[in-house]
Amino acid sequence: MTPAAIEALAAIIGMTSIGIIVLVGLKMRFNHKFRMRETPGGEDTERLTEAVEQLHDEIRLMREEFADLDDRVDFTERMLSGGKSRDAIAPPETTPV
Repeated sequence: MTPAAIEALAAIIGMTSIGIIVLVGLKMRFNHKFRMRETPGGEDTERLTEAVEQLHDEIRLMREEFADLDDRVDFTERMLSGGKSRDAIAPPETTPV
């Protein structure tokens, strides 16, 4: 594979990951705005606590997805940079489900 093709693939992977992060962030923002609209005045402590817990869960999920994406990028870089055959390259330690 030529260096130009490797650079193009790396750029595509990078832009895709940035796009995914932006889309998930926008989804979280709109969900938060929607939940706040449902609560009159936005001062209901129980609903705010639940919203914060949901945000924590979403952040944890985003971190897991980001780690998975990082593993995939590392694997792709190893595959593209080495002169080994595809069978000789070991997959990353954590495999996507």
